Amino acid sequence: MSRIVETPGCGDWFRGGVVAYHPEVKFDLLAVPEGPVVTRRAALAMAVGVRSLLDADIGLGITGVAGPEEEEGQPVGTVYVAVSHAAGDQAARLCLDGEPYQIRRGATEHAFRQAMYAQKLVGEAAALPPERSHRLAVPEGGFVVECRYPLVEATIAGTRVCFVVEGDHSKQASFAIVGLNGERVPEVLLSATNSEPSSSGRRNGGDAREFIVPRGAKLSLTWNRAPR
Repeated sequence: MSRIVETPGCGDWFRGGVVAYHPEVKFDLLAVPEGPVVTRRAALAMAVGVRSLLDADIGLGITGVAGPEEEEGQPVGTVYVAVSHAAGDQAARLCLDGEPYQIRRGATEHAFRQAMYAQKLVGEAAALPPERSHRLAVPEGGFVVECRYPLVEATIAGTRVCFVVEGDHSKQASFAIVGLNGERVPEVLLSATNSEPSSSGRRNGGDAREFIVPRGAKLSLTWNRAPR
């Protein structure tokens, strides 16, 4: 939370936070389902729980393994970051390198940028088109993946994000890559299981790149800029 309170003017919008370090605190205070806590499900429950507890517009949940040893079978550097707001909930798995303090800093920076993007989305929630009602922000690449169907199993590592478009393999889905907070749309390479790979996707007016893939396919996007 120190990253947030160091931001000028945070007193106007930051309601507070919960340091739920022990699993029992996650279970009892934030209504996280009992079981492993280094999971996407736990991060989402934490984000939803703290948003409800503090009556906030946006909730963030972070859970992971900073080291020095693995936990719950998860390697050091595995971090799940979730955000909950009126426009929907999302979570991503980060694969971070470095010392414990570097992993914590990387996770915090990702969460902070997610919160800034969520703040913009909350104001635009009523204007979200149904064909792009599900969004996955990738702050490290400066873009957002937008799709009509849920995007799950999202993992961000280096300059690559992997995810699954939820649904039946027998049906297709289109998704678009758009710039994050007005940033230029990056060049991306797409690879996918059970579908033909595409080198760049189709441009839509210069403001997005569109891809058509089978629902249920595992997708991997690599972009052309270094991680931040």
